[in-house]
Amino acid sequence: KNHLYMKVLEGQHRSSFPSCLLYNLNLCLETEDSDEDSDDDLDSDDYSSKKEREASLNVCPKGCKPELFKSTLQLRHDRVELEELQVKERTVVEALKEDITSFQEKEKLVKSQRQAVEADIELMNQEKQQEMNEVEVIIPLELNQIQLASKGPVPSDLSEFLLLDKMELFRMDEQIQQLQADNKKLNDQFHRDLKKRDRLIREKKEKSIKVH
Repeated sequence: KNHLYMKVLEGQHRSSFPSCLLYNLNLCLETEDSDEDSDDDLDSDDYSSKKEREASLNVCPKGCKPELFKSTLQLRHDRVELEELQVKERTVVEALKEDITSFQEKEKLVKSQRQAVEADIELMNQEKQQEMNEVEVIIPLELNQIQLASKGPVPSDLSEFLLLDKMELFRMDEQIQQLQADNKKLNDQFHRDLKKRDRLIREKKEKSIKVH
């Protein structure tokens, strides 16, 4: 920054800057040099001189158009406002990042708690179903509603019998027949595979004999 000021003040680019901008650059350079060379404990004279130089930055110098000087002051004011706004936005962004991190941690905690609750509910439902299965229920039936799977008279003691719905019994019979048919297919396939295995073993032995 000081390097740019020195170039301007040395006249390398003086023709491309208005006189009011050069005046402000001179004052800024003097202010910065004064700040760098002075100690932290400034006396009253140095402090007053610094205040005067800062105040002179707001005074339009001779030879400078008021409109251009006013525009320069407005740009400086806008830059200060933008810098302040940027600082505020950074603060807001950092706060939002902290909130996001906090929400993510809370989300993990809630998920963990929800999984634990779901596991407890599942266990409770299983225990409830098990207890319901153990509940004895009395169903009044007439003798003409009872039919034994095997032919014969209905005994007086039915405590050892299993009561099933007739349609459920038919469905179970159909399932048994289907399983028997599938079992027969698997047995047939197994015997075919055994025969194929024996044939391949014989062919392998015959080829081995021919090779030797």
